Amino acid sequence: MKLSVRAILAVLLIGTSTAYADDPDVLRLIPQLLAKNERLEDHGFKVTRTKTQWVVTYCPDNTCDIFRTPLQTPRKVVGDFALLWLYFSSGYIYLESFETDAQSLVESTVERYSNECPPTTEEATASCVLITLATRHNIRLAFRRYDEGGVVESKVQPTKKLSPERIRDAKWWQRNEWEKTKEPWELNR
Repeated sequence: MKLSVRAILAVLLIGTSTAYADDPDVLRLIPQLLAKNERLEDHGFKVTRTKTQWVVTYCPDNTCDIFRTPLQTPRKVVGDFALLWLYFSSGYIYLESFETDAQSLVESTVERYSNECPPTTEEATASCVLITLATRHNIRLAFRRYDEGGVVESKVQPTKKLSPERIRDAKWWQRNEWEKTKEPWELNR
């Protein structure tokens, strides 16, 4: 029994679309997760494609975390880096519900990229994955501040911003700040 070329292509396309059905478009999912924060009118996450690069910003207040990567960087990688970057290294206080809602997606994303990283602490593995992605895809980080009518943007070294120590410190600070905002009855649960 011979199958026609059309039948073979149809089977391949169905198999391919099924394989990616569980693979969400993370760049579309992140704003939905961030929008759950009732403390912000605008979630502050923006993705822009220019003629030469992807520009991803997270600006929940008068400051922004930014990363840029060449346009040839696959959308999936841009989304995965953005997810891990927000979760592990951004350090904004506004990310409490995002951290809870994104946890399983973050864990599977780290697992997908961590085969080159030695299994150690969560912070070290996340750092390794983020730095590997940043190096492999020429991802450049920056921090922007709007202050007294001016805009100041400074480059951030990925190895410093994404180090295990910086990730640990950012997560510790975030969790400490989140605890301060809880009602006393919530702390005793």
